[in-house]
Amino acid sequence: MEIKIAAISPEGLTLHLEREAAEFPELRAMVRRGELAFTAPVKARVRIAPGEGFFDVHGDLESVVEVHCSRCLVSLRVPLASSFEVTFALALPGDGTPPHEEPLELQADDMGLDWIHGDTLDLRATLQEQVLLALPMQVLCRPDCRGLCSRCGQPLDAGGCACPPEAPDPRWAALHRLKLKS
Repeated sequence: MEIKIAAISPEGLTLHLEREAAEFPELRAMVRRGELAFTAPVKARVRIAPGEGFFDVHGDLESVVEVHCSRCLVSLRVPLASSFEVTFALALPGDGTPPHEEPLELQADDMGLDWIHGDTLDLRATLQEQVLLALPMQVLCRPDCRGLCSRCGQPLDAGGCACPPEAPDPRWAALHRLKLKS
């Protein structure tokens, strides 16, 4: 996913990319660890607009992953979608300091920039980062999923289990006798 800078016209460039998840190192590692599986390739539409010493990249990407419910471990397919904007810089614009003030040292990350290394613009890391950001933090098969029995591991939503109910903790017995007025 490297684009030669010389191939980008002054009007810009629009690309339609389709890549397998295995082409991205972190996504490949997640699949290998069994955290998820990609059921569709990563598809991206990217617009590159050149500026003086920088390139603005606007894009949308989508894919589909198969993950497990965080509570009951049922397998689910989850669509991913993300829109993003990234600026790739050839060099820092000016020194970034107001007149008569001590200069501050800024890093590219502080300014939201990615560096262009050599004569190519590499979108692989940017697309991988956007897929990772699009992944849900917690996946639930449904909002009221009851999960698994903590003793036998049976799914509680599928009829429960045959485990006897636990005896209440005697330290909380005083609260059971408490009557609240409504």
